[in-house]
Amino acid sequence: MNEVVYLMIETQSSSEGPGAAEFVNTAVNLAKNGRRVSLWLLQNGVLNLLDDRFVIEAASFEKLEIKLYVDEFSMRQRSIEDEYIASADAHVSGMAELAAQLMRPQCKVIWH
Repeated sequence: MNEVVYLMIETQSSSEGPGAAEFVNTAVNLAKNGRRVSLWLLQNGVLNLLDDRFVIEAASFEKLEIKLYVDEFSMRQRSIEDEYIASADAHVSGMAELAAQLMRPQCKVIWH
């Protein structure tokens, strides 16, 4: 039996309201409770890489085994420099990778 993976997709930045921070907290809480979590930053969600609070939170992702992905198109469109990706230990990827993850039968998607 394959373990469920929570595929969490954030499309908003923290400047758009408290929802982005709450969404990240949900990912962290799922991981703390032993769930497998992948967090994708798409569209304005990539702007969270510029938020110090997010970067501090992201520092715990490796320990919690949360995989952080950043959509390359969204990142380039918003001129996010590679140094921000490195500081958050994120994987830059594209829609083909996201689609492959979405199609896994053990995937549960939470989109914000």
